[in-house]
Amino acid sequence: MTTPEIKKQLFDVMLKIRIVEEKIAEVYTKEQQMRTPTHLSIGQEAVAAALSLALQSEDQVFVGHRCHAAYLARGGDFQGFFDELTGRKTGICQGHAGSAHLTDPSVGVFASPILSAMIPVAVGAAMSF
Repeated sequence: MTTPEIKKQLFDVMLKIRIVEEKIAEVYTKEQQMRTPTHLSIGQEAVAAALSLALQSEDQVFVGHRCHAAYLARGGDFQGFFDELTGRKTGICQGHAGSAHLTDPSVGVFASPILSAMIPVAVGAAMSF
């Protein structure tokens, strides 16, 4: 059963993701500061929001090229996120990963743009645990 508090938490996370993604779309087309291919998660916010509420803080998420929602839902750093998308050294991966390779062990998010490539990575990580 979904309580009103859980519904509010889900809505808050989904709204945060949507606002950030819309800002990325705006900046990407207007300012040309982002030189990384960007795959938005607009329309997929609910999956990441629900997943984030079900996981423990030490759990890890292995995602494909639409990784923004998972990263934001897990509480990723906004400034480091935008710095990464614009290739700055202050980005999560020092500006090297861009959008599709977004990885931040501090929030347990690991991404690869190659569809299905994260399955063996996730299995290997699970076996190591």
